[in-house]
Amino acid sequence: MKEVLLIPGPTPLPEEVRASMFKDMIDHRGHAFGELLDRLQFKLKRVFMTSRPVYIFPGTGTGALECAVSNLFSAGEEILSLSNGSFAERWAEIAQRKNLNVDVLQFPYGEPWDLNLLEEKVKSKRYAGVLLTHNETSTGVLNPLEEAVSLIRSLSPDTLICVDAVSSLGGAPLKMDRWGLDAVMTASQKALMSPPGLALVALGERAFNKALTLTSSSYYWDIKLADEFLNKSPSQTPYTPAISILYALDRALTLLLEEGLENSWDRHRELARFLREGLRAMGMDILPKEEFASPTVTAVKVPQGMSPSKIKKALESKGVIVAGGMGPLKDKVFRVAHMGNVSKNDIVIFLNALKEVIESV
Repeated sequence: MKEVLLIPGPTPLPEEVRASMFKDMIDHRGHAFGELLDRLQFKLKRVFMTSRPVYIFPGTGTGALECAVSNLFSAGEEILSLSNGSFAERWAEIAQRKNLNVDVLQFPYGEPWDLNLLEEKVKSKRYAGVLLTHNETSTGVLNPLEEAVSLIRSLSPDTLICVDAVSSLGGAPLKMDRWGLDAVMTASQKALMSPPGLALVALGERAFNKALTLTSSSYYWDIKLADEFLNKSPSQTPYTPAISILYALDRALTLLLEEGLENSWDRHRELARFLREGLRAMGMDILPKEEFASPTVTAVKVPQGMSPSKIKKALESKGVIVAGGMGPLKDKVFRVAHMGNVSKNDIVIFLNALKEVIESV
């Protein structure tokens, strides 16, 4: 029985993306690798919707977030972190470990940012940077990023706006240059339909110029070093790259761009709608209000008297793999991802399996 994988990363791969990883290894200081990096730059700029370079590191989404704070801020600088879930909390902790002074503006899990409270906070202090989690994977909330950025920019034009787009890029609208985002971070294994193993970091001109004035607190995540090697001829990375995963990302980005970004956004919204209609037909509901519900992952409330872990285990016995809740939601929800290479048929299989599980309890 083939498993249906519906966790929020790693996500299922298109067959041709998997096949692309079996190519031969190449010299990572040679012209063939330089051409691969150049192709990736061209495609990633289109997906991030930016004219700026996108730096590719072997790593994860968490690593990409650490890269941002390691290069853009110095110890003691004032940072504002908007938190309404476990992954936003993680980013705040990363910043705190870098000895930044982090103010956490906390919102309830399952609720979006309150822009009125954000306005009060930004007016209260001058912040060097704001950390924004676009799509909170732990709760299934898509935060009002464009509106928040516009508000912050109007009140504090010099504040660097840093965005965790790990579970949104490719699956939800995000327009880096048009929205005035200073740093956007993501990873390969979610809506980009690629294997885990790549951290992707894009810096706007203002953020990059600030990075040039600082000494990164990390050698591994040093943007200046990455930029220096990217601008060599042929293009390179500072240290050994994950060549097989770069092959996969190259093919996956071609598929995404052939589909078209807006079509991909629409497909993710439609899958989310289809899933939630099926859940509600069974008498189940989701954690956030529909208007702020994520197009890439859904947090499903568990009916009273039922256990998320038992539902998850029962689904697994039927070949359907979902994710558990996180943090304070551990015993309240389970999570279903519908990002990347997930089909409507996958959702039908999940809904049928869930119906059997619910009826058997």
